[in-house]
Amino acid sequence: MTPDEFLAATTANLKADGNTVTAVDLPSGPATIGYQGKFRWLWFATKLNLFTVVATRPEATADGLAGLVSESIGYAKQAKGRLRGLQTGVAAMPILASTVVSADAKASVKARPARGFAAILMPAVVDLSTGEAFYHEGRLVLGGVYTKWLRERMMRVLTRS
Repeated sequence: MTPDEFLAATTANLKADGNTVTAVDLPSGPATIGYQGKFRWLWFATKLNLFTVVATRPEATADGLAGLVSESIGYAKQAKGRLRGLQTGVAAMPILASTVVSADAKASVKARPARGFAAILMPAVVDLSTGEAFYHEGRLVLGGVYTKWLRERMMRVLTRS
């Protein structure tokens, strides 16, 4: 799959999953961002604002992923994070896709994701040459109540039509 085909497929999947989709220019390069907010009583009556940030780059490395993660959570906090902690939280799901994926990038996403105050991260890396997606498969320790919903969102975005 080419980077353009991947972006077209993930954009369609984001829209089908109820996201508002926007193309943006981040400091590291162009990205497609899907946004949706969800309120659930089972989440202790909280609303989670999810930003799925999809970017393709010539190479996916741990450093490149760290930059995208930082930009993603920064974008989410600026857009919907002013009331974080008051029954509201933000989540960023940065997805970095490339035809060249380093072993350190794969290891980075398989490790338990970092978390900030009322902010959850769930990064992924996609190897476009093989079609494989890499992400943390365990439960989130902090914010674990959201794990199932976040994982469903990721699978819907990464599923090929």
